[in-house]
Amino acid sequence: LKPQNSTLSIYPNPASNIFNISTNSSAPQLLEVYDIAGRLQFEQAIQSGVSTINAEGLSQGVYMVRVSEGGRNVRNERLVVLR
Repeated sequence: LKPQNSTLSIYPNPASNIFNISTNSSAPQLLEVYDIAGRLQFEQAIQSGVSTINAEGLSQGVYMVRVSEGGRNVRNERLVVLR
């Protein structure tokens, strides 16, 4: 089986109170946000299209956003939160 060519974009980046995740995958996906120490800050199920994520609970800093589908890692992206 060939992996699907799913696209992922995060904007705005840097973010302040919210950021958007845009994906074209038709399967349900799991969004996880980790701090630079590798601690999970939050996770949320996302669907195809654009999902708006509340970032108010995140302190200023750099985070790793991981999107997985069916337990498989699809993409990792860096997110900067500015206050």
